[in-house]
Amino acid sequence: NVAVKNMGDFVLSVSVYWLSCFGIMFGASYTGLFGTSNVLVSVGDDPRLLVFFIFQAVVCGIAATVDSGAPAERTSFKAYLVISFVVSLLVYPVWGHWA
Repeated sequence: NVAVKNMGDFVLSVSVYWLSCFGIMFGASYTGLFGTSNVLVSVGDDPRLLVFFIFQAVVCGIAATVDSGAPAERTSFKAYLVISFVVSLLVYPVWGHWA
């Protein structure tokens, strides 16, 4: 059960991270709160950016799976994915931008 949740969580978090969170974390800063550029990041021909994106996407997935133990077998799969979505979309990239 937990393994399936972690795999679903990882797929969701990497997808969300690619869609907007890379830009929130590493984009041009808007009043120091969050980034506003690099949404739907395209790595193109830059292998360094590709490696950096993959590393950050994996760390985002890890951050989202950290909370998998507390609600294990206590919440539904949908509720768990909503929690992971919020962590992947708001918590990890915003705090990462601040750091």
